[in-house]
Amino acid sequence: MTLIIGIKCIEGVLLVSDTKVTYPDGDFNYTNKILKPFADAPCLVAASGSANLFQEFNRKIPILVRERIQEITFKNIAYLKELKLDPREFIAITETEVQTEEPKKISEEKDKIEKPILPYLYTGEDFLDDCKKLVKEICDNNRHNDIDVFIALWYEREFSNSSLHHIYFDGSDVQVNNIDAIGSGSYYAKYLLNKIKNKQIGILEAASLACFAIKHVETLKMDYGVGVADNEFPQIACVSEDGRMGILPQESIKNIKEVFENIDSTNLTFKKQYEELKIVPFESDLFKEN
Repeated sequence: MTLIIGIKCIEGVLLVSDTKVTYPDGDFNYTNKILKPFADAPCLVAASGSANLFQEFNRKIPILVRERIQEITFKNIAYLKELKLDPREFIAITETEVQTEEPKKISEEKDKIEKPILPYLYTGEDFLDDCKKLVKEICDNNRHNDIDVFIALWYEREFSNSSLHHIYFDGSDVQVNNIDAIGSGSYYAKYLLNKIKNKQIGILEAASLACFAIKHVETLKMDYGVGVADNEFPQIACVSEDGRMGILPQESIKNIKEVFENIDSTNLTFKKQYEELKIVPFESDLFKEN
């Protein structure tokens, strides 16, 4: 029982989630559903469905990525040895830079040798492929439960550096270019947020509308599994177009009536608000040891 809203905004990707977790016996508590699986990479994940399977995904994806990067590192070492170069001068075990160019030809004359572009690098596309495979594997091994996953990711590309992806339980995925929602309350959220469909919108405005949608679903009891703790806001996190990642403070939420009125203005174009965005470094307490 969940409602997580993902929106591709002008300044980046936004994820907004309720925090209510309901158990089979009817009991419930509140916890963060948007997590950061890597300490040093601009990536956020969120999921609807089985909480146990989502925890399994977050345990396994860092291990899988490390293994893949290690494989690529060994390939690069072999490549550099063929050029009779010292791999220690060119390679780092944690290299994850996106590589789009073909390897440069290296001169045989040592005094003219320049640092080569490594032919094998772990890219954002590789990471998405690994996420899809892992989601499918986890769901295939648990026939009675599944998960749908949002991946908010930043990596350098030609048009937009931030991207939002919806990975389904069968490993298929869709890149979200506007708005999407997952969880038992997703139908209601999509209906409530239809006003901003196919419109360019800023992160602060989008966060305000997504919080409104989640609170609306909870208050009107459209879905009893959707909710947040008393006097609390939904969890709000983003990956910005300039590579920052974190949570948006509750005071960032704007007046809903004003936002709706602005969206109705046909000539309105939201300006980029990089300087105005107060993004607090993201820390998840879901897996902290007691």
